[in-house]
Amino acid sequence: MNRISILGCGWLGLPLAKAFLKDGCRVNGSVTSIEKKEILSAFGIQAYVINLANEITQADFFSSEVLVVTVPPRRRSQEAGVYKQHIKKLVDYIALQNHINHVIYTSSTSVYKDENRSWKENDLTSLEESANEELFEVESLFLSLVNKKVSILRLGGLTGGTRMLAKHFAGKKDIAGGGRPVNLVHFEDVVAAIQFVVKKELTGVYNICALEHPSKKDFYTALALKFELEAPEFLEELFNGKMIDSTKLEEAGYEFKYSNPFLFTYEA
Repeated sequence: MNRISILGCGWLGLPLAKAFLKDGCRVNGSVTSIEKKEILSAFGIQAYVINLANEITQADFFSSEVLVVTVPPRRRSQEAGVYKQHIKKLVDYIALQNHINHVIYTSSTSVYKDENRSWKENDLTSLEESANEELFEVESLFLSLVNKKVSILRLGGLTGGTRMLAKHFAGKKDIAGGGRPVNLVHFEDVVAAIQFVVKKELTGVYNICALEHPSKKDFYTALALKFELEAPEFLEELFNGKMIDSTKLEEAGYEFKYSNPFLFTYEA
């Protein structure tokens, strides 16, 4: 693998691009504005401005063996169905690109229903079973690509680095869901896991989430105290809710750097 393209060089895509550069790869990266393009160029990334709302014309960007799509799922403010339309246009374009051999899409574990159970990849088999029908349909669009390797990576809640989630709970009281297990993943594990998937040429669907799942109450209370924030107060509730099982990736040979969320690291 000589060249890799990363569609969406934001909070996750940029450190991913840096990691591939460190491995000696030539990296194409896309952003949605000229201002952001200059940031990528400063790191030695071949930068492109691509907005999926517009016509896709940057053929040079897609002249790579591997394409990683890190465009996040639909925002709440975005009209339902628009994200799927954009991805459908992208997938149709990818199908015509002969250079691309392996497509990796970073999906989300929000595709699983919040039921009191553990979720493995093969437990979700139909649109009706999904908690996010549009996201499930987007995954299916990528999986429909023929003559290309396709990997769907369902990411847990992204944290680590500059994203320290305890800030959202500090000082708040009577917070519901304190007994729910957290399904989080450190961004460094996501970057390393994507590199692993590319190197091993893994295909299919994989969950990427820390292996341990402390309760929301225990985790965010400890994190607030660690950073000297006012401790949040959660309602007393039983430990229940969905837990994401990432043993499929582990069995493929990936070793999590942060299997325990209490060991996550953050920038000051």
